[in-house]
Amino acid sequence: MVNNKLKLVKSATAFVIGAAVLTGSFAAAGSDTAFAKSSTSVKVSNGKLVYKSTGKVVKGYKTYNKALYKDGKKLTGLYKKTYYKAGKKATGTYKSVYYKAGKAFTGVTNKTYYKAGKKATGTYKNVYYKSGKAYTGVVNKTYYKAGKKATGLYKGVYYKTGKAATGIFEGQLYVSGNLNKGLTVYKDQLYKDAVLNKGLALFKDQLYKDAVLNKGLEKFEDKFYFDAAIADGTYLDANNVERAFEKGVEVGAKVKAVEAINAKEIKVTFNRSIDASTVIGASEALANISIAKVGTADETGLKAKLSEDKKTVTITSETTFNGEYTVKVTDAVKTTTGDKVETSTKIIKAEDKVAPTYVNYTKENASTFVFNFSEPINDKGSIVFKNADGTILSVPASDVTVKGSSIKVVLPSNVEANKNITVSFTGLTDFATNILETPFSVTIQKGAKDGVAPEITSVTPVNAKKFTIKFSEEVQGFTEPDLTVAGSSVKSVTQDKADKTKYIVELNSAVSGLTSVSVSDKSYTDLSGEDGKAFSQIVNFVADTVKPTATAAISVNKDGNQVLTFTTSEDTTLAASGTITLPAKAVKNYVTTSGDITFAATDVKPVTDSSTQYTVELSKIKFASSALVKDTVYTVDLAANVFADVAGNKNEAKTSSFSFTRGADKDSAKPVLIDAKVEVKDNDTFTIDFGAAVELDNATVVNKANYYVAGATIDSVTLGANGVATVKLVSGSNNYTGKRTVKITGVKAANGNVMDDFTTQKVFNENVKPAVQSAKVDTIEKGSKETTTTIPATAVASDSAAKVEGTYTGTTDEVATYTYSTTTSKWTADKTLEGLTVTEPTGTTDGQTFTVTAKAAKTTTTPATSGKTTIKVTLSEEVKAEATDYVVNVAGKKLDGVKATVTATPKSKEVTIVIDKELTADDFAKEVTLTSDDYKLTDEAGNKADISAAGIKVSL
Repeated sequence: MVNNKLKLVKSATAFVIGAAVLTGSFAAAGSDTAFAKSSTSVKVSNGKLVYKSTGKVVKGYKTYNKALYKDGKKLTGLYKKTYYKAGKKATGTYKSVYYKAGKAFTGVTNKTYYKAGKKATGTYKNVYYKSGKAYTGVVNKTYYKAGKKATGLYKGVYYKTGKAATGIFEGQLYVSGNLNKGLTVYKDQLYKDAVLNKGLALFKDQLYKDAVLNKGLEKFEDKFYFDAAIADGTYLDANNVERAFEKGVEVGAKVKAVEAINAKEIKVTFNRSIDASTVIGASEALANISIAKVGTADETGLKAKLSEDKKTVTITSETTFNGEYTVKVTDAVKTTTGDKVETSTKIIKAEDKVAPTYVNYTKENASTFVFNFSEPINDKGSIVFKNADGTILSVPASDVTVKGSSIKVVLPSNVEANKNITVSFTGLTDFATNILETPFSVTIQKGAKDGVAPEITSVTPVNAKKFTIKFSEEVQGFTEPDLTVAGSSVKSVTQDKADKTKYIVELNSAVSGLTSVSVSDKSYTDLSGEDGKAFSQIVNFVADTVKPTATAAISVNKDGNQVLTFTTSEDTTLAASGTITLPAKAVKNYVTTSGDITFAATDVKPVTDSSTQYTVELSKIKFASSALVKDTVYTVDLAANVFADVAGNKNEAKTSSFSFTRGADKDSAKPVLIDAKVEVKDNDTFTIDFGAAVELDNATVVNKANYYVAGATIDSVTLGANGVATVKLVSGSNNYTGKRTVKITGVKAANGNVMDDFTTQKVFNENVKPAVQSAKVDTIEKGSKETTTTIPATAVASDSAAKVEGTYTGTTDEVATYTYSTTTSKWTADKTLEGLTVTEPTGTTDGQTFTVTAKAAKTTTTPATSGKTTIKVTLSEEVKAEATDYVVNVAGKKLDGVKATVTATPKSKEVTIVIDKELTADDFAKEVTLTSDDYKLTDEAGNKADISAAGIKVSL
């Protein structure tokens, strides 16, 4: 039965499929099949869709004549997420969902917002809807009115474009949507509660007059203010009278500071303008101020100069200042208004051990250069100018002038523009006779005016007391007097290190709002000498009302001691004075103690080259009047008014601002040096006696990077017994004799402590060794072979009438005397001369005589000679040559029995050496050298000639 039924179903299915294929109108049961309007297979009968052939209702979803049927009836409801009504896609609400043309609608219709057919909450086309309706009210802190972000009041809160705002609405100030309470600055104006302030008011340490920052001198609650800040300096009041203040309290005329500038000058600074006649006498002599070295009489011959602002007297000595001095100012010194200056006595220390250093040069115009040094110059030493081809350029002495710490050079008019000129400085000293540490050279070029005037291109505020000025090109001669800033005065003008066309201007007092900045015409020039253009502009300085914040952290300083480092959020100064008190809690072993952290403001040290960081050693901090305890955790509140930014805003108090744990400070033992422990041993060597009191970190002792000799190079450092280090200089690195600065830094004790940097001066001989520039043959004297020379025998009679014949064969020279006898009428001889026949003359007188002198033949032998080669050796400098002998080598082999003799010379660049042998071209082709264990060639400083192990090579 089951199988038969299955067969029947399969047959029926096959029939339906076949019918569909035949008519093009049918699909599988349950599918949505379309029937053509003229289909002959189905029809509508009594409102139902049926098969024509059987009259049976068509099952499933069928579309016929653009209407959707379900089981033969027109569908009202959903099919495939589409809404139909009476078989047609419909618009309307079905089961709480709104459809449009059959689909769940997203959008706005009849002012109602639907999302997927449901009334929705959200933003659609910038309108906010809630449950489908445009909303009025506050959602997520945003105010809507009829769905739009709105501006206005809502339940007493001020909104702008939907957000609680700060601003003016209907004449009143709202802050974060609420009516302002108390003092607030809004757009550079001070509001008290919701309206503009009236009268004087102090807000964030700035004084306001009515609604704007105060201008000029005002007194408020027993304190004076100048402009907005508390008066702390010298100012002109409304009557143009100069008055001095310290932290808001008016003070009389007095000395602000005394300091030694260098070994030549002492500076006394006053808080008021001084009458020049009360400090400067005749011929610029110092008056009413005395300077005396402690324990001695007053210095004499002192000169005085008053600064342009009349507040600083610079005192110059004919000699130098060195040691402790008492500087006394009497009340005979008066201000420009006739007020007496308070009598003052201060002790200062004048000590200048620092050698001057080269800073830079500036080009005043095309031909004028100013070379700047770190301090005033006493002796400019030697200055040499060289052209690019190495020839000396002559510059008149009158065109090389010293003024203070600068040397001005004016190049001659005949110097060609745009060509390199090398300027070399040697031997320059300051007034303490510290010598320029390293001779150096600077390359410059004379210029020509470029025909384009420089000008200011922009002025940019940095803060209330600082702004930058940008020029169209690099300029010179731009200084404080060239600038005028309304409502303030210029404190300093500094060229930017990175951008030479930009200058940083600092003001003595803060400005705010629209401020006039102007620069005079032709007050500066470009580097070619073209005059600059005038400038004037209104610049908006936005008032800084943001208080600085501060954090703190523990670190370890170079001595290994714990320090507390404060870091502020912007440029600040220390505003607190006296004892700084910070509430704190201390926790140790689970016990908490409340108390105050205290330390002196003078122990807070600004970090070098930083305007946002300060340190104080933990050893100088107390908790509850006792020293901090190791391993205790301290949590500290930052008190208000410790730091102030440049606009005078001071930090606010902050609870639990920072925490730190007190550790242990490091063992403080470290190496200490004194001048006597540094000794120069020879031209290349000096020693440092560190002693044995402190165990050394030997690796740092032998590190040559820790040693410095001005103008020389360290070659090596070795450590001997008892802490004595031997330092060798690189040969040739010290090129002149004289005082040199010696610096020793970075040497550590074994505990890790670094010694204090040590500087001294020692006299070093230059260690540039004479070098052999050439060794050439001057003359060659040839050698000779052995020769034999024979002189034949001779015989000569004293009487010409006598005749001598034959050859004398005797071996010695002889003289025979012949005598005539009248008795015998014969001549007789006293000896016989071998080999000779003598025919006597005719005798006439008894006893008549004559002689025959015979000389024996002689043979002479001349021995062979080796010859001589004379060498001229030229050195790089004059040397003293001692008489000595060198070894002569050919092809690297010593010539036995041959020597080279040096001719003693007291002082010369040329030395003569004679080799006792004729050297040949073949010898020189094989290479001739002269060697010695000691060449005995030394320069004036005692440096031995630098000759390689291969010796002196001789060439033809």
